[in-house]
Amino acid sequence: MSQKIQTKLNDSAHICQVSNHQLTPCGYHDSRVYCEFSGITDDLLESNSDRFHSFMPPSKGATELAKLFCANYPPAGSWYLVKEQRLWFKESLKQRLIAHTADAPFQLLIAGVASYVHALGQLLICAQAQRELQLSFKIQVTFSDRCSFPLEQIRAFLKAAEATPFFRYSFEVEDKKFKCPKALDKLVRDFHKELNDISVQYQLGDLTDSSLFPNQQFDLVSEHFMTSLLYKNFEIIKPIRANYSAWLKSGGWLLSADGIRADSEVYTDFAALNADVGLVLDDSSTTPVWDPYGLPQEVFQAILDSAGAKRYPVENDNTMSGFVKQ
Repeated sequence: MSQKIQTKLNDSAHICQVSNHQLTPCGYHDSRVYCEFSGITDDLLESNSDRFHSFMPPSKGATELAKLFCANYPPAGSWYLVKEQRLWFKESLKQRLIAHTADAPFQLLIAGVASYVHALGQLLICAQAQRELQLSFKIQVTFSDRCSFPLEQIRAFLKAAEATPFFRYSFEVEDKKFKCPKALDKLVRDFHKELNDISVQYQLGDLTDSSLFPNQQFDLVSEHFMTSLLYKNFEIIKPIRANYSAWLKSGGWLLSADGIRADSEVYTDFAALNADVGLVLDDSSTTPVWDPYGLPQEVFQAILDSAGAKRYPVENDNTMSGFVKQ
């Protein structure tokens, strides 16, 4: 079989360029803006005692997921797509919100963003947590990326959503018009009030730049597949970790989906890398999960070709990790 879907995407990730005031997106961001939106609601994997290996049996949900991944543009990943990841992030976020005793806004940094579709998935999780907890304080979210294209998408989409039109949300960036996926459109309308209550800011820049944010600004940092995107190159990852530690308040948290198996030597080294800069792994908030982007494209085509008659092996090779600043 060919390489993982995520690896192919990583190969196209460079830096969006601006020349003569004209933006040219990198291959990664150019493809991600057209993603569909979905949130898996079924348990697609078999339950067993093996933490790292499972099977995806035939089911309606597996077939629907395969259809999404065999379409021209697969669904946005981030925290929202996979049920296990979405619930883990929401519950971890709720714990941090409950522990927030200050009247000041809860400061959340979302480190790296693929597109407005991915970003809205994270904002929707924040909105759901806000509704469930009936918060008396605001959540302030800062999106940061080294490329301006995804940040401009988010800004333009949220501006369009504020107008509450009676048709599907659409927006323009660089004279290109984008139409919101129907599934995302519906959820944005359902959580319109909560989304409007969230303050959103934007910061263009490289996360290796220590001057990007003031020290001790954030209560929580969220990153999804940043480690995978950087090919697990610790020489690049290490200064980003040091910056996270500096930007987090004492007792602040880093929630990371890192694309590394929790029983591997690489993960042990990754945890040590974080500990070296004062970000200590909390074992109780760490769990291995699966991710469809960790599968080859052929698996989804095979599911459709077999008419849902076969089960397929799946690895829990993505780890949800919680690190607390000491």
